[in-house]
Amino acid sequence: MAFMTTAQLRTILTTETDADSPGSQELMDQLRENFEALLMLYGFEGFLDVATNVTETVLTWAGNAQVVDEHIGRTLLIASGDAIGNLYTIDDNAEQTITCTGDTLATDGVDVGDTFMVFYDLKPASPSGHSHNGVDSSEIGIAIKGGGLDTGTDTANGNVPAATLVTIDMVDYSFFPNIYTANDDVYLSGFSSDSAANDGRFGLYNTHGSNAYAYFVRWRYMTVASAPMIFVIQDKNTGAIEHIYMAEKYKHVKRPKNFQSPLKLWQNNVQIDMSNYNEIAVFNYSKSEFYEIRNKSDKDKRPLHKFVTDDYEYDTKTKIFKPKNLLSI
Repeated sequence: MAFMTTAQLRTILTTETDADSPGSQELMDQLRENFEALLMLYGFEGFLDVATNVTETVLTWAGNAQVVDEHIGRTLLIASGDAIGNLYTIDDNAEQTITCTGDTLATDGVDVGDTFMVFYDLKPASPSGHSHNGVDSSEIGIAIKGGGLDTGTDTANGNVPAATLVTIDMVDYSFFPNIYTANDDVYLSGFSSDSAANDGRFGLYNTHGSNAYAYFVRWRYMTVASAPMIFVIQDKNTGAIEHIYMAEKYKHVKRPKNFQSPLKLWQNNVQIDMSNYNEIAVFNYSKSEFYEIRNKSDKDKRPLHKFVTDDYEYDTKTKIFKPKNLLSI
């Protein structure tokens, strides 16, 4: 493979390919290298190394540890040696091995010292082109809409009880949040465990010994999801909503069964018993109703959790929040 970028991609001149121009080694080299450059830009996954051991089905290398199973379904390309240009479907990978079940790497001439590369799927059984699923092509966490990035905005707010930590899980591709707290006793906090993920996570800890204080957090992120979601923590006894999370485009909206609460309450590093609360997650929320709630709250300058408590109620039949005191005409 000749190039990694288009910096050396040379446009073929008309005078080099017209009927009166003879073929030349220079022209053939440029056609080959340009084709290779385009192939690299189209499908190169970004991983290349040198084989240190080869069997019929397993290729091993010494450096550049990879994420286990990350390359399943992608394409192994041999870039030097007797088997240069050969393509094999990757069926499994460990940190330093690639397995191509049913293939004959060694018999085909793949050998120790050969350079190899990993591409997004160049030879699928049913060609799907650039699906951006991370197998056929690089996964993209944004969508193009009207020439611009598709972004979403989330909010989380409520009252942090005394000596309590509320933790907030944002989505991946999130920008830093705008954080408001009603008192200097509420501090930004980290987590005591590492999720080993890219999702934004942070906590707000109320150091005051007896008073609860309000917080309001807003942030923007890039996303491909499109359906809103509302999540609330509601006091069963009073019906008051103590915490609310409103997501314009929430990442779990297509997988509600795997939903993980984006808000959690902790005291002394122990999660608070939620048996006295209702945790309500509303997926596929109507966009018009979602924006109605959010916009009215902003207009009235009332915190979302209090606004929803005062003006809305949860309908257990429709699984949605509806305005209180609706009049029939």
